[in-house]
Amino acid sequence: MVRKTNNIDQSDKRRLATNDQLLLTSFLGGPFGACYLVAQNYKALNHQNIARNWYLGIAILFLLFPGFLVAVVKFVPQLPYSIIPMFYTGLICGLFQHYQGEMVKKKLDADWAKYSWYKTIAITLLSLGLFGIDWLVQFMIFPSSWTS
Repeated sequence: MVRKTNNIDQSDKRRLATNDQLLLTSFLGGPFGACYLVAQNYKALNHQNIARNWYLGIAILFLLFPGFLVAVVKFVPQLPYSIIPMFYTGLICGLFQHYQGEMVKKKLDADWAKYSWYKTIAITLLSLGLFGIDWLVQFMIFPSSWTS
């Protein structure tokens, strides 16, 4: 039996996240998933160093974000809680539009594939789970910082 090989260029397999997918992942799943999608876009666009910096940013964010949220809630108690996800969603989407918007648009117009919505929702749910685990770990390590 002769086996056929596919000589598909690696660039044909690359997928990009769109602004809508980033918006959904950021607002519902937290900043971890959105940063992951931005890093994956940079990786697909052959900007490996920038992608690595975004992955490092996710690790730093994992360590600092719950503490930041506790500080905001403690020191600005009149702030509506919905402002916090709106803020980081706007920040990440703004950075995406500024640094990747045109590149992603050009590549999608050149018939690059975009992430499926199923994968986007899976990343959103994983990000939400990671966010919950992060909160739990931070609460277990620093329980006194969560009480008034």
